[in-house]
Amino acid sequence: MEQTEPHYTNLPINVFFRSLAMYKGGSAAAIILSGTGTDGSIGARDIKLNRGMVIAQEPASAKFDQMPVSAINTGVVDFVLPPEEMSRQLTRWLKKIDMDDSKNSSELQHIFMIVRAKTGYDFSCYKLNTIHRRIEKQMYIHHLTSMSDYVKVLRDSPQEVNILFKSFLIGVTRFFRDSEAFDVFKQTALPEIFNKKPPDYCIRVWVPGCSTGEEVYSIAIAINEYMEETQNHCCVQIFGTDIDRDALSVARSGIYSDIIEHDVSSGRLKRYFTKEKNKYKINKEIRSMVVFGEQNLIKDPPFTKVDIISCRNLLIYLNIALQKKILPIFHYSLKPQGVLFLGMSESVAGYSDLFELISKKAKLFERKNTISQKQAIKNFPDLSQHHESTLSDSDKVNINSAKPENNFMLKKYLLNKFVPPCMLVNKQGDILYIHEKLKKYINVPSVLDDLNITDVMHHNIKNILKSAIMAASSKKKEMTYHDLVIKHHNHIYTINLKVLFVNEPGSLHNMLLVIFEEESIQDAKIIRKTVKEIPANKKDKIILELKTNLRHTTENLQATVEELESSNEELQSMNEELQSTNEEIETSKEELNSLNEELVIMNTELQSRIDKLATVHDDMSNLYNSTEVATFFLDNNLCIKGFTPKAQEFIHLIPADIGRSIAHFATTIKYEKLIDDAEEVLRTLNQKTVEVQSKTDRWFLVRILPYRTLSNMIDGVVVTLTDITEHKETEKKLSHLNKILENALTCWKNILDALMVPSLVLTVDLKIVSANRAFYKNFHLLPEDVIDKKIYDVKEFSIPMIRDTLEKIYPEGNLFEGFEIETDYPGDSYQKIIINARKIYNAEFGDDMILLAMELK
Repeated sequence: MEQTEPHYTNLPINVFFRSLAMYKGGSAAAIILSGTGTDGSIGARDIKLNRGMVIAQEPASAKFDQMPVSAINTGVVDFVLPPEEMSRQLTRWLKKIDMDDSKNSSELQHIFMIVRAKTGYDFSCYKLNTIHRRIEKQMYIHHLTSMSDYVKVLRDSPQEVNILFKSFLIGVTRFFRDSEAFDVFKQTALPEIFNKKPPDYCIRVWVPGCSTGEEVYSIAIAINEYMEETQNHCCVQIFGTDIDRDALSVARSGIYSDIIEHDVSSGRLKRYFTKEKNKYKINKEIRSMVVFGEQNLIKDPPFTKVDIISCRNLLIYLNIALQKKILPIFHYSLKPQGVLFLGMSESVAGYSDLFELISKKAKLFERKNTISQKQAIKNFPDLSQHHESTLSDSDKVNINSAKPENNFMLKKYLLNKFVPPCMLVNKQGDILYIHEKLKKYINVPSVLDDLNITDVMHHNIKNILKSAIMAASSKKKEMTYHDLVIKHHNHIYTINLKVLFVNEPGSLHNMLLVIFEEESIQDAKIIRKTVKEIPANKKDKIILELKTNLRHTTENLQATVEELESSNEELQSMNEELQSTNEEIETSKEELNSLNEELVIMNTELQSRIDKLATVHDDMSNLYNSTEVATFFLDNNLCIKGFTPKAQEFIHLIPADIGRSIAHFATTIKYEKLIDDAEEVLRTLNQKTVEVQSKTDRWFLVRILPYRTLSNMIDGVVVTLTDITEHKETEKKLSHLNKILENALTCWKNILDALMVPSLVLTVDLKIVSANRAFYKNFHLLPEDVIDKKIYDVKEFSIPMIRDTLEKIYPEGNLFEGFEIETDYPGDSYQKIIINARKIYNAEFGDDMILLAMELK
């Protein structure tokens, strides 16, 4: 098919993995091998979203590690293996471990208990197939085939518990997942929300299970685009919550790898992101709309009065029972006509009375204005169970050990005899315990589940009690109210109300104890009859008392209101401080990011220098080995700092000898003054060169030089030994040859001098080497007039014909005889010179020469 976005690089592996995930689901397995680029990373996330398995090649074993590293960085890879181990792991996965619930239900419960005790989170309500796959993965890693064996590993290794807990947290998400659904969300849901709100309204959005924040920022971008397109700007506040602190850290940073290019259009990348190297950072305009926080959707109170809830990657992992608890909470949190945005595989099945379908394609629902608040509250966590679960082991032992019948009867008697009517509540007013004596004041139901004081208290004191609980919680001290009137079963009771803040450690910590102290009781009928018979002055007195009580109640209410206003101001102040702190943290984080970038650059430079240094070291090693020069590096104390392999031929050294003095070792060279000369070089900084002989009669040239650092500091000496044995033998041969040459020349000279015929010995370039006595005598010349001169430079022989004839002798191998020269020198006794020339070759010297003999007539 044609590419829909031709400006992107074609990444067929991503396309294939997505198709495989769509059609095979949990039966799909993706294996990412060596390769360049990031192809396969996005497709691997789709495989994981559909509960498949992902294996990446170990980067160290890959020729090109970019593709495996990119996949590993997504956090969805199950196994990182070298290729030779992949087939075994794939076979294990295909065969699967026996995870039958009937066989492993008890072990599974043990795993849940261990994780809950360590982390405080209960995963027993997650879908079992999801939990099984995470446990399988860890069992694969430990090469276990029995879940009971894995339980033992968890008990012995807290670190393994943390790893399993992290694997339970499904953090697979991406920007604009199901982009068509986001288009429908912009076109259908946002107009309904924006059009019904005043200009100064602040739209609140809640994204539970936000993981690393991609969905939160996607919604923020969609809302920002809608406001820009419609010019309908207003305040937007988006809350992203999750229990995974590491994922929240990524979300808060707003920095993502460049693989988001395949999920986010180029226009959005340019508009809402800033590229920093190979990463993208969300712009401050979008980041300022979002607040991230840690929250357990199952246990912690929900956000309220929100306009949009987006939960598109969470419900599919929870079982039906837990979904039935969460959906009413969503209904309770949403405002009337609020929007619920679910994932493509999620629905509100069974709760059509709470939500109305807006778009089946995009899974958009609108909150119905039904009486559902009660229903939602009933699905809030049971705090009594929660606090019971937080008891320490010692507390549980003490409670369980109190089983004897006498102890039980004694406690029951003391409670009924001496304990005043009371109830235990939490800060929200949820009733955790009611004493039986309170039945005379209120109707006590048989079941206390999800019961609040507003459901049982008389309307006369309901507001006072709520204010007292709030004041006692904030001030952490006792609050007392006197002369309160309660009417119950035709009796009117006058009581003193006390609210105690429990500050003791243990399961009751931060709870509140409400005590009813009775002052008087009267029959309501008698009171009405008495009122009619009371004289006017008596009635005025009663009215005065009632007014006093009313004023007292009004004052209490006013004090409560003031306390609430003060608390609200404190909370606002704290919020401003938190925002300021958050800005400071953001600034510090940017500085740290900048510092980190500088460190990365410095690290890169250092790595480059290390690589260059390693190259230089290799070059030097190869240079030393190729030149076969033995070298010792000594420090200022003449201790060995290093040596070349060739040096081991002269001193038997091993790496452990580094640091020892050179004086401790025997050498194979006859050089007794080595230590003295090295010390002299250190003292004078002058190079020392000595020729020495080894014990094997070989000769070496020893050079001792100062060791200079790059900063021109002297840090010892360098001793090199160069083999000059061949050089010595050559010198010896040359000396012998020189003697032979000298003898030959003397012989030649004697022979020439013995001849009566003038004679010359010339080189091939006609330079006179020697002349005999007859020559000097007949031509009246001296040696300095002839020797080392060209023959045609001598006046008597400056005849061109002689030069031309002689120059032909050597190259053509000719000789001539009887060459006549007529002279016209006055006073000479001869008129003609007959010259005979012959080329001679001296085999011993390897030189050609010309012998010139002259006959005078």
